[in-house]
Amino acid sequence: VAYTLLEPAIRALQSSMAQGCSLTLVFTTSSESISVLSSDFAFVSLPFSPLLDRAHAPKNATPTPRRRGCGWAPAPLFSSLPQILQLLASGPSPLAVTAIFNLSEENARSLNAYAEGLQEDRSLMQEFIQRRGVESWRAEQFRASWEAACLTTGLLEKWAIVIRR
Repeated sequence: VAYTLLEPAIRALQSSMAQGCSLTLVFTTSSESISVLSSDFAFVSLPFSPLLDRAHAPKNATPTPRRRGCGWAPAPLFSSLPQILQLLASGPSPLAVTAIFNLSEENARSLNAYAEGLQEDRSLMQEFIQRRGVESWRAEQFRASWEAACLTTGLLEKWAIVIRR
């Protein structure tokens, strides 16, 4: 969800959830210590850059599984866990937060395994290159490794929030 659509998306979610329902939201945020004007902001923005998609994807490219259906969604660069919690608990139909989990370490391991698979698994590599091209394959490895590094160092954080109406 683009940052400018974050509040409307949460309000739509609030109004659409039936009483007694639970839902888990999984999202990435930048660390609260990162300022938009800091060099760290430039580091965390790289995995989400639309330039990687535009520069390296052939016109008829098939989207990769982890990015399927997603354009560049800059919400991770500007939103924070407290902001999202506040939005969920406010408005005309507030939701209850029943659990919060930090998935950063688990997601970093998964992204590293994905990047390693792109490099080491010959059949995966060949399939990816056939569908997207060698430049896109390199960009995807870079993106996954860089995002994993940002999660490992705490510049990015991956969260799961269980909400209930």
